[in-house]
This record gives sequence, structure tokens and C-alpha cells, in this order.
Amino acid sequence: GNPITITSGGAATWSTSAGNLTVDSAAAVLALDGHTGITLDASNSGNVEINVTAGDDILIGNDAVAVDVKLGQAAATEVELTALLIDINGGNSVRIDAGGASNFSTTSGALILTGAAASTWSTTSGALTVDSAASTLTLDGHTGVTVQSSNSGDITLDSVADIVLDAAGGNFEFKDAGTT
Repeated sequence: GNPITITSGGAATWSTSAGNLTVDSAAAVLALDGHTGITLDASNSGNVEINVTAGDDILIGNDAVAVDVKLGQAAATEVELTALLIDINGGNSVRIDAGGASNFSTTSGALILTGAAASTWSTTSGALTVDSAASTLTLDGHTGVTVQSSNSGDITLDSVADIVLDAAGGNFEFKDAGTT
């Protein structure tokens, strides 16, 4: 019925030679305070699992101090997120940097990228390809769409079928350096 405190003057190990080692704080929060860090390590084999009941969340982070939260492994492996919905809220911005080829896909349902301010989708080398393999590609700017080559290079419209220009305003304007 009284609290138990275990103190060691040096490094210490709790271990069991058979079966699980369980620490159960049945009536309150279990606090692990490592002062200089906490390592959860399945050093022989097996997964490291963090589980909660269906109504609770798994919270990773520190909202009292501005620190990074990093998920990752060795360069030859991947971090896989699997869920019904993956919601990334970045406050001011979300940046996804890929060291190699990138693939955003969904096996069923839509892939939606939404920004609340002006957004840029760019590559520093190689082509940026948007491919709607099963249907049409629609660029909808609501107040206009600009296709612009801002550095060098031509803009090419190339189709295996027809190229259709359809202007509900009735005008097609051709300009040379901004002059109609």
C-alpha cells in the first residue's frame, strides 16, 4: 500500500530470463523520465509497439518547447504510414523532401494535396510529371491558368489526338513579348 522507490548509484538492469517483464501503473500514469533520453529497443528480435485503447490517441511530441519530431530508420528502409486517413497539418507549411524518386499514390480513393496559401510543387533536377493514366487531367485555377516557362525553353502542346482550344469569351489572343 506504500510507494516503492528503487535507486541505484550506477547503471542498473531489470531483466527476466523467461517470460515478459511487466510494469503496470494501474491507477495512474506510468512516467519514464530518462533525464538525458529514453531508448525503447528490441535488441534481439521483435517489434516495438505503442498501443492505446480505441478512444485514445498516441501523442508524440513536445508542445512546451520548439523541438523537431523525427521518424526514420536506416537509409535502405522505409517509414510506412498506414491508416484510413493520414492528416498532416504543418501550421505554416508542409515540406516533403525526397532524396530520390518520389511516389505519391493511393490504391483506392483520392489523393488530395491542399494548401491554404500559394503553393509550389517543384523539382531541382529532372522532369516533373503529372500523369492521369486512367482519365483526363484538369488544371482549374478558378480565376485563370498560366502555363509559363520562366527561365528558358519552349512550351509544347503535343497530343496523339486533337488539340482543342475552346474559349467561352469568344476571343483567342496571340501575343509577342506581351504585345497582342
